[in-house]
Amino acid sequence: ETGKAVRKIPDIASGTALVIICLVYVVFMGIQGDYLFSAFLGVMPEGFTYAEYARRGFFELCQIGAWNLILLGCAGIFSKTETGKNKVFRIMAVCLSVLTLMLLLTAASKMVLYIWAYGLTVKRVLTMVFMIWMGFVFVCVMIRQKKEISLVRLCVMVGAVFFSLLCIFPVERWIEIYNT
Repeated sequence: ETGKAVRKIPDIASGTALVIICLVYVVFMGIQGDYLFSAFLGVMPEGFTYAEYARRGFFELCQIGAWNLILLGCAGIFSKTETGKNKVFRIMAVCLSVLTLMLLLTAASKMVLYIWAYGLTVKRVLTMVFMIWMGFVFVCVMIRQKKEISLVRLCVMVGAVFFSLLCIFPVERWIEIYNT
């Protein structure tokens, strides 16, 4: 009953908002293409150090990823039609997830460029593992548009597995081996 009571936003309004946001991301990626995709070519933009470039990419990704998850969650909760029955929402959720994954790949490429230049540290490993987990979350969001899965439960469990593996494996020894 509560779920039905909060479904007040017309589907066309939530769909239009998601379309506009996806278009803004596409325009942004087009305008900022040199900055975003230069790390794939092993090139750093002028005026940045490796650390600044990687850190900025990571924190931009974290903000965008969090906002996109909040946006998709709110659109799914407050739209009049349930998400499984709302075709426009499902398509736009996949589009927004793909765009977020593209930004994730750019952030990961910046981090890889940083690692190539200065080697691994524990923080860099944790950053990469977090980005892998975030990629998993958005892939699950896309899968959920076709198949009913327990998104939160699955993502929390995979996050717990990643954390446990980081605690069990000798990460510091592997870093030492990689750096030598």
